[in-house]
Amino acid sequence: MSTVSPSDYDPVPGKDLYEITPEDLQPQPWFTPEILMWMGIVFVALAAVFVVLGVRRRRRIQRDSASAANLRPLIAERELPFGVCTECRIVIDLPHAIACPQCGRSHYCINVDSEEQRSLALSGIGSA
Repeated sequence: MSTVSPSDYDPVPGKDLYEITPEDLQPQPWFTPEILMWMGIVFVALAAVFVVLGVRRRRRIQRDSASAANLRPLIAERELPFGVCTECRIVIDLPHAIACPQCGRSHYCINVDSEEQRSLALSGIGSA
């Protein structure tokens, strides 16, 4: 059987019972100025990260018509087989690439090993 000492029930650590004031027994707020400051810093940092990622995504989504104009002759004249990423608008030298080496996505890649797939790749990059 263990014994319990009076110090186990110390309501205010470091003070004797006759030194405790009513203010010591009040719950302390969790939103101290320091915590609010750090929450604000974290919020601003996360907002900055989301803005940067959003701008990068918007730049990636915007299609450059000059790159499509440069890519069309490459696709039309290249020897079979090869691959094309219609999102990044690049020709992939690996004929059976599973994903684009630049963006890592597979659903934008077209493996071109016939003339029908060549016309599909040309229509996939859009017009100049």
